[in-house]
Amino acid sequence: MQLQADRLSETALRQWDGTLGRLREAISAGIEATQREQLVTRNEAEPPSETPVRDRLL
Repeated sequence: MQLQADRLSETALRQWDGTLGRLREAISAGIEATQREQLVTRNEAEPPSETPVRDRLL
């Protein structure tokens, strides 16, 4: 009986490790996507540097 419990415990731990690994990857991908989106949004909000100042004020 104890051997079965040990095997079940090992299996549960492996599955949990896999779940945590996938969760880490998903969080990392989300952070990267958010950073890229913020960069794009920031760049769209800033006027191009070659635009004369007087044109940006209008």
